[in-house]
Amino acid sequence: MFWCRIEMGILVVFLLLGSVTARLTDSNQVPRKGTPSFIQPIENASAVIGRDAMLNCFIDNAQGFKIAWIRVDTQTILTMNENVISRNHRFYIDHNKLDRQWSLSIREVKPSDQGWYMCQINTDPMMSTTGYLEVLEPPQLIESGISPDLEVREGDRAILRCQAEGNPAPNITWMREDKRRISGGQRHGATLRFKRVSRGDMGAYLCMAANGIPPIVSRRIHLDVLYSPVIHINLQVVRASVGDKISLNCSITGNPTPSLYWEVNGKPLATDSPNHFLRKFRRQNGIFSNLQVLLTVESDRIVTYQCCGNNSEGKAADEVDIHVIERISYGEAPKVVESEDPPEETAFIQGNPWEFQDEQIPHIQSGKYQEYQSESSPGLPTNFHDNEPKPDRDWLFTKTSASTNLVTLSTTCLLAMSSLALFT
Repeated sequence: MFWCRIEMGILVVFLLLGSVTARLTDSNQVPRKGTPSFIQPIENASAVIGRDAMLNCFIDNAQGFKIAWIRVDTQTILTMNENVISRNHRFYIDHNKLDRQWSLSIREVKPSDQGWYMCQINTDPMMSTTGYLEVLEPPQLIESGISPDLEVREGDRAILRCQAEGNPAPNITWMREDKRRISGGQRHGATLRFKRVSRGDMGAYLCMAANGIPPIVSRRIHLDVLYSPVIHINLQVVRASVGDKISLNCSITGNPTPSLYWEVNGKPLATDSPNHFLRKFRRQNGIFSNLQVLLTVESDRIVTYQCCGNNSEGKAADEVDIHVIERISYGEAPKVVESEDPPEETAFIQGNPWEFQDEQIPHIQSGKYQEYQSESSPGLPTNFHDNEPKPDRDWLFTKTSASTNLVTLSTTCLLAMSSLALFT
């Protein structure tokens, strides 16, 4: 009992000392001049991630009162008067007595800093006002929400996906890399849908995400459309004489790139034949082939040439019939029958199919004929005429030259007849 009384006495002494100390401390504070008040509400603030942010609290008659900044959602005291309570070194307080301003600053804001902040005065009852800090984030693509390069068959459905995050939420826009119009006109949203893809939809697409906070981010997605071969020969029916040359042009497209081969009357074309000269040129998703044919006396009356192609999606073929007729005039020079340039809608290869880098296909313009075999340009093999008698040099004349020779021959005949008449 004695020790209990001593302990109780010591406790009372400590309480009395504490009360006296509190009174002495209050007597050293700045006297309160009146009831404090907030001059204006806290203005909401926003800052881009990584930059500094500031919330301002304006108070009138704050002398003698304690001002604190508190994080609302966690009820964490950040500052008290001009002292920083939080252990987070990114928070600091700025007090401007002249403007009666208490500013809470946050260095290098993070997404976790977004939320409500309270400016509080320790009145009875407590007075407070709140402000919101928004942390802006540039768009970022969500890798798990982005489609890989896609391969589909023509006529099937296809969906391209692209997801992004940021604050504010990004807007997603689609466009073709080649600037062509997207079929269906759909350009906005996280998904790009094709009800029935066509070969015209094939290509690279760009998914772009933007929310007003730079930079704009994008991703390239390639759509590959598989389709069976499409073949076109410009000539369908040709009438030509023995000794004439015929140039056949065949274009084939498809995905995957198809293989191309020729047939004659239903049989594979013999590539070592002296009467044929074949060249192929590979282009994007297709092949362009030029076949030159020399008609001989052994040729059938009707010869059918067929250009064929196949890939994993199917087969296709196109053909031309050559009707071989006898030459009407003995003195008429052999001619070259050549197809016209392929129309644009059937030329699926890039650029002009007549413009080749390494060699030029001989071409007829304005009724003139370029010799296929010459010293200055590549042409037919030297054995092109091995099975035929060597033609006269007149065989290589232009059509214009052939007409001139006929006029000259007629003039010579007239002169000879005139001389014969004089002798008579």
